[in-house]
Amino acid sequence: MNWIDSEWEVITPMFLHGYNTRRVELRTPPIKSLMRYWWRSLHGELTTEELYNKEAEYFGSADKDGKKSKFQLRILPYKQLPQKEYKLLSTKNFTRKAIQDGFKFTIRIQSYLEDTFLKRFFLLQYLSLVLGGLGQRTRRGAGALRFIEITDSNIDIEFDFGRDIIIILSIIIEQMTNLNYKLDKQNKRIVLDENLSFSNFPYLKSITIGREFTKWIDIKKKIDEQCHLLKRQYRQDYNSMGFAHPNEKLASPLYISVIKENDKYFPIMSKLNYVPPNGTRTPNDVDEVPNIFISSLC
Repeated sequence: MNWIDSEWEVITPMFLHGYNTRRVELRTPPIKSLMRYWWRSLHGELTTEELYNKEAEYFGSADKDGKKSKFQLRILPYKQLPQKEYKLLSTKNFTRKAIQDGFKFTIRIQSYLEDTFLKRFFLLQYLSLVLGGLGQRTRRGAGALRFIEITDSNIDIEFDFGRDIIIILSIIIEQMTNLNYKLDKQNKRIVLDENLSFSNFPYLKSITIGREFTKWIDIKKKIDEQCHLLKRQYRQDYNSMGFAHPNEKLASPLYISVIKENDKYFPIMSKLNYVPPNGTRTPNDVDEVPNIFISSLC
């Protein structure tokens, strides 16, 4: 069995609960689900059947003849899970319990397969936790995590995590997909340089790191304010940012998380392909509102 242990820090409140929404929990299934999501987002060139088969090969499947996952995740023991009441939305007064920012914990990823496989999926874990987050409101900055260091491993990682995050992400993406993503170091962006108009899947189109903030709460406030402002201004066209109607819903194709470097905070925004449910009115320009949102944080 090979393993890699990595330490992570919660940098924005993590609204992560199980069945009991009054009690916070830290478990591995949400981490693996997040890894599945970002793995899919990097394979927009595949058909639905190809995507399903490859995903099942790596992550396992609940089908009758399905295989087990080729890797496992564990949260290593910690002393206490600090929790506090936070506003779920900065523009509303209701609160919910969340894991406090500043809490640190260790994730172990392990596998019986060769070193190269484990390293590859550890890098996917890194990308997933940096671009995404755990718990509620992760697409709007909650539950963000910062990678601290590899604390233990019985394989040689040979990867420089001291580089700029946008460079690290670009290298990981290059190793994870056959698609052509281009790095724009000056503007801190990664952009898909291929036409996948045939794809009916929310594949990753771009990553942008925004401007510096001194506090994470300032980013959250800006995000919530922009949601409110653009929803009023664009009304039905705001559906390009996702929606939750009584009979149908669409997860937002704009994923906004938060990164922390040298005690400064930055929004990191991932734009995915817009794929609405059948029969839903599509805005004339599905990129207009997401692009305005991204610009407001740059």
